[in-house]
Parts: sequence; structure tokens; C-alpha cells
Amino acid sequence: MKLTKIAAVLITTISLSNTAFSADKPNLGDITWGGGMEVQPGDTGWPSDLPTWGAGGAGEDKPLDPGHSIGDAINAVSDVAYKAYDQAQINKENIAETNGRIDDAIRSGQTIVDRQDAINKKQAEENVAIANNIKDTNDRIDDVIRSGETIVDRQDAINKKQADENVAIANNIKDTNSKLEDTNSKLDSSLEEQKKVNYLVGNALASNESYWQQQWATNENYAASINKNTSDIAKNRQDINKLNSRVDRLDQKVDDLNDTMKRGFASQAALNGLFQPYGVGKLNATMALGGYESKTAIAAGTGYRFDENTAVKAGIATNTDDFKGVTYNVGVNFEW
Repeated sequence: MKLTKIAAVLITTISLSNTAFSADKPNLGDITWGGGMEVQPGDTGWPSDLPTWGAGGAGEDKPLDPGHSIGDAINAVSDVAYKAYDQAQINKENIAETNGRIDDAIRSGQTIVDRQDAINKKQAEENVAIANNIKDTNDRIDDVIRSGETIVDRQDAINKKQADENVAIANNIKDTNSKLEDTNSKLDSSLEEQKKVNYLVGNALASNESYWQQQWATNENYAASINKNTSDIAKNRQDINKLNSRVDRLDQKVDDLNDTMKRGFASQAALNGLFQPYGVGKLNATMALGGYESKTAIAAGTGYRFDENTAVKAGIATNTDDFKGVTYNVGVNFEW
């Protein structure tokens, strides 16, 4: 039917082309027609008694749209054919993606029945999409035929491409079914092996029942011993806590004694820094600062020399932390 339409349009187009190209055409401006082409400013029209394409519905005879040539019609047909080819490529990619997902499902050991349902559903969706694309392509071709465009070569290419796609789809389905059959065979073999394993495990469980009875009795004895040990451990924990408290207090006392010792050493250093009187009949007053590690102390004292052979002195010192620890000394000096 389509070839008949194409032949009729081709004969009509050729018979009218001479009259169309010889007529004077007015300036029509920018006009968009059904194939996506545009008539540019400066183009001229066609005779008003010629059939048109893209301007009306199917079967309508109207004046031919201005500015169009047979080359424009061929280009429009090419656009339609290429779009159909691109859509077929998309369908092919979708089928390849579906096959990849099927392979993944087979490798992961998922349920074959569910996967087969998913495959059938996806294949049905792909078939519907392909049918819709074919219908859309045919509708566009019918529109082009009604518009008077020559599409014989383009339609042959589209039909050949569609046939190739159908062969590829059939091959993919055949390959998928082969893989599914192989997987089913492997699953059947695996189930038989699992039955053997389950049988051996059942025998092992039966033979171990008496062992576990004895083990449970032993565990009950262990539980009694553990309860007694738990009580003893709790008592030991209390004793250890008391001992820790005593050790903490002892550590505090040692720290206090250490500080006291350091303050005493600092006070002694300060007392040793006091001077004794040297002049006969002279009374002196002296002060000194001493330290030991991080502790410091200050000292003050006085002395008197009675003569060249006799002198006395006294001193007192305290730490600079709390000024509570006080050290002191008194001395007499005889010389001869």
C-alpha cells in the first residue's frame, strides 16, 4: 500500500515540478513547514493549483507551500529516517543493558523464576517500545507520503535496519534462554549436593545429642562454682577498695612529707646565708633568701661581737608557701 502511495506521489511530483519551477514566486518571508525546514526571506511561491505537503491533513489538496523543492522533501525524509534509526539504536542499547542485568542476576544466584518474570516483563516493555517506535515511524512516513515526498529509498533502509534489529533481538533472547537453561541445570545439581550435606549433618547432630547432655550437666556444676567465685571476687573487691583508700592516704602523707622536707631544706639554706658580726662592739642585722628545688624560704638574724675572741648570733627562717614552718638557730663563736 505504501509503495503504491509512494509511486503515485512520485509521478505527481515529477509531472508538476516543471510548472512549479517556471512560475514567478512572491516574497513570503519566514515560514516553517512540517519537516522542520524554513523558507528564508527572498524565496518565491509555487503555483496555487499544485498539491501541498505539511500544510493540511491527510488527503487534503491545498496550494503547495512556498519555497519548497524536491531536495527539501528528500532532506525531510532523511530526517525522519535518521530519527527512526537513532531510536532503533536506543532500543538496541536498552536490550544490551537488559542482557547485562540478566547476566548479573545469573551470577549472583538469584531465584530463576523471579528473574525470568522480570526478563519477560522487560522484554514485553521493550517490544511495546519498539512497536510504538515503528508505529511512530510509519505515521511520520505516511505524513511525508501525503505531503508528496519521495521516500522509497529511505523506507527500504528503515525496513532493512528494523529487520536487522529484530534478528539481533531474537539472537539475544535465544542466548538469554540458553544461559537460563544452563543456570537451572547447575541449580538442580547444587540442590542434590545440598540434600546429601543435610543428610550427613542430621546424622552428626543425632550422634552429638548425648555429648551435649553431658556437657549441660558439666555446665551446671561450673555455674555453681562460678557463683561461689563471684561472691569471693566481690569480697576481694571490697578489700581491695579499702586498701586503695589506705594507699591513697599514704600517698598524700608522703607528698606532704616531701613538701615539708623541701621547705626545711630551703629554710636551712636561708639560715646559712646569714652573716655573723665582725667588728668588736658591733651589733649587726642580716637577712637571706634560700631555696631547694621549687621551694623557697627567707631568714633574718642578728649578732654581736664582744671582743676579738668572742661573738654570738641568732637567726630565724620560714618558707614562702604558707609561712607556717619555722626554723631557727643560736650560735656562739670563740676564737683564739
